[in-house]
Amino acid sequence: MGSDLGDRVAELTPDEAEAELIQANARFYRAFESLDLGEMERVWSHADHVQCIHPGWALLAGWDAVRESWDAIFKGTREMRFSIGDVRPYVDADLGWVTCTENILSHTRGQVSVTSLLA
Repeated sequence: MGSDLGDRVAELTPDEAEAELIQANARFYRAFESLDLGEMERVWSHADHVQCIHPGWALLAGWDAVRESWDAIFKGTREMRFSIGDVRPYVDADLGWVTCTENILSHTRGQVSVTSLLA
């Protein structure tokens, strides 16, 4: 996932950078729940360096491959709801990431499932 946060992190205090990172993570999960490709496109960088790993998938590299994966996921999913816990932001220079626990309720291909994943 990517945003312009990396470009602005030098201007922020550590607490502000962590807060921005938490907000970016929340925007990602709102986009995911929307099942709207346009919303997901707004939270990702569209660069060649973008990478994504969905559970059970191979590593996807480059925005085109990542975008296609979201399109496939959204087309096959009726509903996706997240309860996110244990959110931990990390900022180091101009790089930031979040670890969290995803508790997921999904309705895919006629089946409802509940899953918990470390992300």
